[in-house]
Amino acid sequence: MLPPRLKSVDACHHPPYNNTMKPSRSEFHAIRGIRYHVRSWGDAAAPKLFLLHGWMDVSASFQFLVDAFQHDWCVI
Repeated sequence: MLPPRLKSVDACHHPPYNNTMKPSRSEFHAIRGIRYHVRSWGDAAAPKLFLLHGWMDVSASFQFLVDAFQHDWCVI
């Protein structure tokens, strides 16, 4: 049973959950002798959105965020 404050939430105002993962591309770039992995999602011609994760994290941790976007972005 939902708490009283959640009973009034109108599900019509929330987008439907999409359980499909958007595909990503991987590229590797050598900069000053260090090999960097760059993951990107979406059409390269779409508006760019640059995400940077912290140390000991991985780019795949952004997958849930990319999947939730309602508009096309080129996420790098």
